[in-house]
Amino acid sequence: MVNYSFLKRLMVVGERQVLQKMTYYAELIESSSTYIMEMISGENENLETLAENVYEKEKEGDSLTFNLKNIITSGAIGSNLMDNFLELAETFDDILDKTYWISREIVRARNSPLFKDEREKFIRNVYSNFIDIINSNISASKLIKQILEANNLEEIRSKREEIERLEQEVDEMKDGIIDLLYKKSDSISYLAFNHLNSMVHILDDMLDGCEDVSDIVLTIVQSVSK
Repeated sequence: MVNYSFLKRLMVVGERQVLQKMTYYAELIESSSTYIMEMISGENENLETLAENVYEKEKEGDSLTFNLKNIITSGAIGSNLMDNFLELAETFDDILDKTYWISREIVRARNSPLFKDEREKFIRNVYSNFIDIINSNISASKLIKQILEANNLEEIRSKREEIERLEQEVDEMKDGIIDLLYKKSDSISYLAFNHLNSMVHILDDMLDGCEDVSDIVLTIVQSVSK
């Protein structure tokens, strides 16, 4: 629940209620990321079920975005903040879209020849590095929820800095994985290279999205606290 003692001083009722509803985005991102981690670390038997779970979360996000955009544009949000709130909803929705893309990509790869010959070991080794990135995404989603429930501006700034630190760490992990792919490019197929390269970029984009969310929330709160 959003801390009203803090936000009541800063926002009108509609703005507070929209931010409160947006905490659910963070929960959806965390759940979807957890399902993806299971898909990467588990066996093929549960892949379709887990992917369907991610899809359901993405659809919930679509519905939430549709409803919030209606609220935002119907006069509940001040005109000076409307663009910020719309951008915030769209950024959350984009992160969830990326979780769905990743889940489908994992299913395609697991059902392809990539996991039926000697290339499987290399791919699984790279997948193990993806788990570290996904853990960072889960941590970032929890920090986003804390930002939306923050007691004061300093807490928002502190949590935002934590997300920025996670994003920098993931950037380094991404670069390391890409370096490895290029070093091994003469011994892996183009399909394997493209699959792993695309995956690491989208996973990194998810964390970039979390950082963008924290920036937008900070902008909103700073705007109304002046």
